[in-house]
Amino acid sequence: MESNEGECEVVETNRESERENDKPTDENPGLSFVRRHMFQRQDSNWKILRSLVNDTTLLRKYKERRKTWVQAAGHEGSFVEGNKKGTVLKKYSLQEEECYKELMQDNLMRAVPRFFQTVEIDGEKYMELCCCLSDFKNPSIMDIKMGVRTFVESEASLNKQRSDLYERMVIEDPNSTTEEENRKKSVTKLRYLDWRDERSSSRSLAFRVEGLIKDGETNKDFKSLRTQIEISNLLKSFITNAKIKRKYLERLQEIETLCMESSFFQRHQLIGTSLLFVNDDKNGNIWMIDFGKSFKADGENENMDFSRRENGYLEGLRNIISIIESILEKP
Repeated sequence: MESNEGECEVVETNRESERENDKPTDENPGLSFVRRHMFQRQDSNWKILRSLVNDTTLLRKYKERRKTWVQAAGHEGSFVEGNKKGTVLKKYSLQEEECYKELMQDNLMRAVPRFFQTVEIDGEKYMELCCCLSDFKNPSIMDIKMGVRTFVESEASLNKQRSDLYERMVIEDPNSTTEEENRKKSVTKLRYLDWRDERSSSRSLAFRVEGLIKDGETNKDFKSLRTQIEISNLLKSFITNAKIKRKYLERLQEIETLCMESSFFQRHQLIGTSLLFVNDDKNGNIWMIDFGKSFKADGENENMDFSRRENGYLEGLRNIISIIESILEKP
């Protein structure tokens, strides 16, 4: 399967046909994709993806250029339309920049969005990436978070008590909190993120579905799916075209081979990365995205067992392959 088509993470954004009086929102909705494309095809894709976009309206510094930030759950950065056709600017992260520079010299370059350069605009730095979705019409999209753990334990913010995260846990599962947490009515972010991974398929299958869009409908309610049967039924409903199933399977097998041969993959601990699935009626592709928490093994990590260091990535990848193989065998 061709792996160089549409090598990107998000689609270009444009506000030419949007109303000037759109209201900003603090809601952090779902996937890291996307506002609309170019011209008429962009209009179609934007209608499909509207409900996933956190539209903060026109940033002051980009009003004259009608650029819009796009912010997505599970992703560190925000995005703005690139100056060049077919590019997107992602808010700068030193760690992710270093990863992309290494990846551009690694065989995994064939599986990730193409990184062009780091640019500075009005004193702020951005990474210029190739955009995604350009080769698709009215695409279906799925974001799969990889690994058995989706957060970096050393983050200082994880130890702060959070009442909002406690409330989320209680709403989703009233029996999930301890007596001490109920007394304090708060939990640390570390506790919340660990609980979220534990109750999802992240721990049982080494991946979880973060969200998807199909036939114009958005769904992000997959937090409690844990078993292979549940995930198999979900993927079966998402990938209904036999041709696309085969394309996805071939691409996943290619990514597995690239990972096994990759020096980047061998040297890094992959945390919080995703596989981005995109398809329309005729074509489909998958990219490895989000490397802001992928740190090179050094010091204690350098001596860490590889199976632990790679965070279950290969296990999750092989489980996805196995599930798609099984649904290919059934009509």
